[in-house]
Amino acid sequence: MKRKVFLLGLDGGSWNLLDRMFAAGVMPNLKRLCREGVRATLESTLPPITPVAWTSLMTGVNPGRHGVFGFKRISPENSYLSLPVNRMDMGTPTLFDYYREGGRLISLNLPMSYPATEINGLMVTGMMTPLRNPGDFEFPRGLLQRFAEAGISYEIDPKFDFGEDAQGSTKIMYSQWLEWGEEFVRKLSDISRNRMLATYHLLDQEEWELFICVIVGTDRIQHLYWDQLVPPDGSEPEPILAAYYAGLDEHIGELVGKLGPEDSLLIVSDHGFVKHHGHFLTNEWLRRNGW
Repeated sequence: MKRKVFLLGLDGGSWNLLDRMFAAGVMPNLKRLCREGVRATLESTLPPITPVAWTSLMTGVNPGRHGVFGFKRISPENSYLSLPVNRMDMGTPTLFDYYREGGRLISLNLPMSYPATEINGLMVTGMMTPLRNPGDFEFPRGLLQRFAEAGISYEIDPKFDFGEDAQGSTKIMYSQWLEWGEEFVRKLSDISRNRMLATYHLLDQEEWELFICVIVGTDRIQHLYWDQLVPPDGSEPEPILAAYYAGLDEHIGELVGKLGPEDSLLIVSDHGFVKHHGHFLTNEWLRRNGW
Protein backbone atom coordinates (compact mmCIF):
# COMPACT_ATOMS: atom_id res chain seq x y z
CA MET A 1 0.00 0.00 0.00
CA LYS A 2 1.36 3.40 -0.99
CA ARG A 3 2.00 5.94 1.72
CA LYS A 4 -0.42 8.83 1.43
CA VAL A 5 0.81 12.44 1.40
CA PHE A 6 -1.17 15.44 2.63
CA LEU A 7 0.25 18.77 1.47
CA LEU A 8 -1.02 21.82 3.38
CA GLY A 9 -0.06 25.13 1.81
CA LEU A 10 0.16 28.33 3.87
CA ASP A 11 0.47 31.05 1.27
CA GLY A 12 3.10 33.52 2.44
CA GLY A 13 3.96 31.39 5.47
CA SER A 14 7.13 32.93 6.90
CA TRP A 15 9.29 31.83 9.83
CA ASN A 16 9.94 35.41 10.99
CA LEU A 17 6.20 35.64 11.77
CA LEU A 18 5.47 32.03 12.73
CA ASP A 19 8.29 31.94 15.29
CA ARG A 20 6.77 35.01 16.94
CA MET A 21 3.43 33.22 17.07
CA PHE A 22 5.14 30.20 18.63
CA ALA A 23 6.79 32.36 21.27
CA ALA A 24 3.45 34.02 22.08
CA GLY A 25 1.77 30.63 22.53
CA VAL A 26 -0.59 31.27 19.61
CA MET A 27 0.22 28.18 17.49
CA PRO A 28 1.11 25.24 19.77
CA ASN A 29 0.16 22.54 17.24
CA LEU A 30 2.38 23.84 14.46
CA LYS A 31 5.15 24.49 16.99
CA ARG A 32 4.95 20.86 18.11
CA LEU A 33 5.09 19.61 14.52
CA CYS A 34 8.23 21.68 13.95
CA ARG A 35 9.80 20.26 17.11
CA GLU A 36 8.88 16.62 16.44
CA GLY A 37 9.32 16.69 12.66
CA VAL A 38 11.63 18.61 10.36
CA ARG A 39 11.57 22.32 9.55
CA ALA A 40 13.68 24.23 7.08
CA THR A 41 13.98 27.52 5.27
CA LEU A 42 13.70 26.81 1.55
CA GLU A 43 14.59 29.12 -1.30
CA SER A 44 11.62 30.33 -3.34
CA THR A 45 11.50 30.92 -7.07
CA LEU A 46 12.87 33.96 -8.87
CA PRO A 47 10.78 36.07 -8.72
CA PRO A 48 9.46 34.83 -5.34
CA ILE A 49 5.77 35.49 -5.97
CA THR A 50 2.62 33.39 -5.73
CA PRO A 51 1.84 32.34 -9.32
CA VAL A 52 5.47 31.58 -10.14
CA ALA A 53 6.19 29.55 -7.00
CA TRP A 54 2.99 27.48 -6.96
CA THR A 55 3.50 26.74 -10.66
CA SER A 56 6.94 25.37 -9.83
CA LEU A 57 5.35 23.17 -7.17
CA MET A 58 2.83 21.90 -9.73
CA THR A 59 5.42 21.22 -12.42
CA GLY A 60 8.66 20.48 -10.57
CA VAL A 61 10.61 22.94 -12.74
CA ASN A 62 11.77 26.55 -12.52
CA PRO A 63 10.16 29.53 -14.31
CA GLY A 64 12.61 29.30 -17.20
CA ARG A 65 11.00 25.98 -18.09
CA HIS A 66 7.36 26.40 -17.09
CA GLY A 67 7.08 29.91 -18.55
CA VAL A 68 5.13 31.70 -15.79
CA PHE A 69 6.94 34.82 -14.54
CA GLY A 70 4.24 36.90 -12.85
CA PHE A 71 0.55 37.50 -12.38
CA LYS A 72 -0.02 38.53 -15.99
CA ARG A 73 1.11 37.80 -19.53
CA ILE A 74 1.08 39.88 -22.69
CA SER A 75 -1.86 39.33 -25.00
CA PRO A 76 -0.74 37.82 -28.33
CA GLU A 77 -3.25 40.05 -30.13
CA ASN A 78 -2.36 43.33 -28.39
CA SER A 79 1.05 43.86 -26.80
CA TYR A 80 -0.36 46.74 -24.70
CA LEU A 81 -2.92 44.45 -23.06
CA SER A 82 -2.01 42.17 -20.18
CA LEU A 83 -4.05 39.10 -19.25
CA PRO A 84 -4.15 37.09 -15.99
CA VAL A 85 -2.12 33.88 -16.09
CA ASN A 86 -3.59 30.45 -15.37
CA ARG A 87 -2.74 26.78 -15.72
CA MET A 88 -3.09 26.90 -19.51
CA ASP A 89 -0.04 29.20 -19.69
CA MET A 90 2.29 26.53 -18.30
CA GLY A 91 4.74 25.14 -20.81
CA THR A 92 5.30 21.81 -19.03
CA PRO A 93 3.08 19.02 -17.65
CA THR A 94 1.63 19.43 -14.16
CA LEU A 95 0.76 17.01 -11.39
CA PHE A 96 -2.80 17.08 -12.74
CA ASP A 97 -1.54 15.39 -15.89
CA TYR A 98 0.06 12.68 -13.76
CA TYR A 99 -3.18 12.08 -11.88
CA ARG A 100 -5.44 11.76 -14.92
CA GLU A 101 -5.20 7.98 -14.68
CA GLY A 102 -2.76 6.83 -12.00
CA GLY A 103 -3.25 7.36 -8.27
CA ARG A 104 -5.97 9.54 -6.81
CA LEU A 105 -5.65 13.27 -6.15
CA ILE A 106 -7.79 15.72 -4.19
CA SER A 107 -6.85 19.38 -4.66
CA LEU A 108 -8.53 22.31 -2.90
CA ASN A 109 -7.59 25.89 -3.63
CA LEU A 110 -4.17 25.34 -5.19
CA PRO A 111 -3.25 28.68 -6.83
CA MET A 112 -2.80 28.57 -10.59
CA SER A 113 -4.88 25.37 -10.95
CA TYR A 114 -7.67 27.13 -12.88
CA PRO A 115 -9.28 25.95 -15.11
CA ALA A 116 -10.29 22.67 -13.49
CA THR A 117 -9.43 19.55 -15.44
CA GLU A 118 -10.56 15.95 -15.45
CA ILE A 119 -8.44 13.92 -13.03
CA ASN A 120 -8.70 10.69 -11.10
CA GLY A 121 -10.02 12.52 -8.07
CA LEU A 122 -11.60 15.85 -7.17
CA MET A 123 -10.53 19.48 -7.37
CA VAL A 124 -11.60 23.05 -6.73
CA THR A 125 -9.31 25.63 -8.26
CA GLY A 126 -7.62 28.39 -6.27
CA MET A 127 -6.12 31.86 -6.61
CA MET A 128 -6.18 33.23 -10.19
CA THR A 129 -9.68 31.81 -10.64
CA PRO A 130 -11.87 34.63 -12.03
CA LEU A 131 -14.12 35.54 -9.11
CA ARG A 132 -16.87 37.30 -11.01
CA ASN A 133 -17.54 34.47 -13.44
CA PRO A 134 -15.33 31.53 -12.49
CA GLY A 135 -16.73 29.01 -14.97
CA ASP A 136 -14.71 25.78 -14.85
CA PHE A 137 -13.54 25.87 -11.25
CA GLU A 138 -14.54 22.40 -10.01
CA PHE A 139 -14.24 18.77 -10.99
CA PRO A 140 -16.49 16.96 -11.02
CA ARG A 141 -19.30 19.45 -11.49
CA GLY A 142 -21.46 19.63 -8.41
CA LEU A 143 -18.62 19.33 -5.89
CA LEU A 144 -19.36 22.72 -4.31
CA GLN A 145 -23.05 21.81 -4.22
CA ARG A 146 -22.03 18.68 -2.35
CA PHE A 147 -20.25 20.87 0.20
CA ALA A 148 -23.30 23.12 0.50
CA GLU A 149 -25.54 20.13 1.21
CA ALA A 150 -23.14 19.23 4.03
CA GLY A 151 -23.52 22.75 5.46
CA ILE A 152 -20.13 23.97 4.19
CA SER A 153 -20.03 27.41 2.57
CA TYR A 154 -16.92 27.05 0.40
CA GLU A 155 -15.36 30.18 -1.13
CA ILE A 156 -12.18 30.41 -3.19
CA ASP A 157 -11.34 33.99 -2.14
CA PRO A 158 -13.15 36.97 -0.59
CA LYS A 159 -15.92 38.18 -2.92
CA PHE A 160 -16.46 41.75 -1.81
CA ASP A 161 -17.75 43.81 -4.73
CA PHE A 162 -15.12 46.50 -5.15
CA GLY A 163 -15.65 47.14 -8.85
CA GLU A 164 -12.72 46.97 -11.24
CA ASP A 165 -10.07 49.49 -12.19
CA ALA A 166 -8.84 49.69 -15.77
CA GLN A 167 -5.67 47.71 -15.04
CA GLY A 168 -7.15 45.16 -12.59
CA SER A 169 -4.64 46.43 -10.05
CA THR A 170 -3.81 44.08 -7.17
CA LYS A 171 -2.62 47.11 -5.20
CA ILE A 172 -6.03 48.74 -5.43
CA MET A 173 -7.74 45.52 -4.34
CA TYR A 174 -5.56 45.30 -1.23
CA SER A 175 -6.22 48.93 -0.34
CA GLN A 176 -9.97 48.33 -0.62
CA TRP A 177 -9.75 45.15 1.44
CA LEU A 178 -7.97 47.21 4.09
CA GLU A 179 -11.01 49.49 4.36
CA TRP A 180 -13.08 46.53 5.58
CA GLY A 181 -10.87 46.21 8.67
CA GLU A 182 -12.01 43.64 11.22
CA GLU A 183 -14.86 42.48 8.97
CA PHE A 184 -12.31 41.42 6.38
CA VAL A 185 -10.28 39.47 8.96
CA ARG A 186 -13.45 37.71 10.14
CA LYS A 187 -14.31 36.93 6.51
CA LEU A 188 -10.89 35.32 6.01
CA SER A 189 -11.40 33.28 9.19
CA ASP A 190 -14.74 32.02 7.85
CA ILE A 191 -13.19 31.09 4.48
CA SER A 192 -10.30 29.21 6.13
CA ARG A 193 -12.65 27.38 8.50
CA ASN A 194 -14.96 26.27 5.68
CA ARG A 195 -12.01 25.17 3.55
CA MET A 196 -10.83 22.93 6.37
CA LEU A 197 -14.37 21.63 6.94
CA ALA A 198 -14.46 20.69 3.25
CA THR A 199 -11.12 18.96 3.75
CA TYR A 200 -12.40 16.92 6.71
CA HIS A 201 -15.55 16.05 4.73
CA LEU A 202 -13.49 14.59 1.88
CA LEU A 203 -11.01 12.89 4.21
CA ASP A 204 -13.91 11.02 5.76
CA GLN A 205 -15.59 10.03 2.49
CA GLU A 206 -12.99 9.74 -0.28
CA GLU A 207 -9.97 7.65 -1.14
CA TRP A 208 -6.82 9.58 -1.96
CA GLU A 209 -3.10 9.21 -2.52
CA LEU A 210 -2.21 12.91 -2.56
CA PHE A 211 -4.36 15.57 -0.89
CA ILE A 212 -3.56 19.26 -1.41
CA CYS A 213 -5.21 22.09 0.50
CA VAL A 214 -3.95 25.68 0.35
CA ILE A 215 -4.86 28.46 2.79
CA VAL A 216 -4.40 31.95 1.32
CA GLY A 217 -5.73 33.96 4.26
CA THR A 218 -2.21 34.08 5.71
CA ASP A 219 -1.00 35.94 2.63
CA ARG A 220 -3.95 38.35 2.61
CA ILE A 221 -3.59 39.30 6.27
CA GLN A 222 0.18 39.73 6.05
CA HIS A 223 -0.04 42.02 3.01
CA LEU A 224 -2.47 44.28 4.85
CA TYR A 225 -1.37 44.10 8.48
CA TRP A 226 2.32 43.25 8.63
CA ASP A 227 3.18 46.06 11.06
CA GLN A 228 0.37 44.94 13.37
CA LEU A 229 1.51 41.31 13.17
CA VAL A 230 5.20 42.08 13.62
CA PRO A 231 5.20 45.42 15.47
CA PRO A 232 8.49 47.32 15.09
CA ASP A 233 8.62 47.86 18.87
CA GLY A 234 8.55 44.08 19.51
CA SER A 235 5.11 44.11 21.15
CA GLU A 236 2.47 41.40 20.75
CA PRO A 237 0.41 41.18 17.52
CA GLU A 238 -3.07 42.69 17.44
CA PRO A 239 -5.49 40.25 19.17
CA ILE A 240 -7.89 39.86 16.22
CA LEU A 241 -4.97 39.02 13.94
CA ALA A 242 -3.44 36.58 16.41
CA ALA A 243 -6.88 34.97 16.67
CA TYR A 244 -6.80 34.14 12.96
CA TYR A 245 -3.53 32.22 13.41
CA ALA A 246 -4.81 30.55 16.58
CA GLY A 247 -7.85 29.32 14.67
CA LEU A 248 -5.66 28.07 11.84
CA ASP A 249 -3.49 26.23 14.35
CA GLU A 250 -6.54 24.50 15.82
CA HIS A 251 -7.37 23.24 12.33
CA ILE A 252 -3.82 21.96 11.90
CA GLY A 253 -4.19 20.02 15.15
CA GLU A 254 -7.51 18.55 14.00
CA LEU A 255 -6.03 17.65 10.62
CA VAL A 256 -3.17 15.77 12.26
CA GLY A 257 -5.71 13.80 14.28
CA LYS A 258 -7.51 12.72 11.10
CA LEU A 259 -4.39 11.46 9.30
CA GLY A 260 -3.19 7.91 9.71
CA PRO A 261 0.08 7.01 11.47
CA GLU A 262 1.74 6.13 8.15
CA ASP A 263 0.57 9.26 6.31
CA SER A 264 3.02 12.06 5.58
CA LEU A 265 2.12 15.69 6.26
CA LEU A 266 3.99 18.43 4.41
CA ILE A 267 3.32 22.08 5.28
CA VAL A 268 4.74 24.37 2.62
CA SER A 269 4.84 28.01 1.59
CA ASP A 270 5.43 29.76 -1.71
CA HIS A 271 7.41 32.73 -0.34
CA GLY A 272 8.28 34.55 2.84
CA PHE A 273 7.43 38.04 4.08
CA VAL A 274 9.19 41.22 5.15
CA LYS A 275 8.14 44.85 5.48
CA HIS A 276 7.59 46.52 2.13
CA HIS A 277 8.99 50.03 1.70
CA GLY A 278 7.82 50.87 -1.80
CA HIS A 279 8.31 50.34 -5.51
CA PHE A 280 10.86 51.63 -7.97
CA LEU A 281 9.14 51.78 -11.36
CA THR A 282 11.99 51.54 -13.84
CA ASN A 283 9.98 52.42 -16.93
CA GLU A 284 8.46 55.47 -15.25
CA TRP A 285 11.90 56.68 -14.11
CA LEU A 286 13.21 56.32 -17.66
CA ARG A 287 10.22 58.19 -19.08
CA ARG A 288 10.60 61.09 -16.65
CA ASN A 289 14.27 61.36 -17.52
CA GLY A 290 13.66 61.55 -21.24
CA TRP A 291 14.53 57.94 -22.04
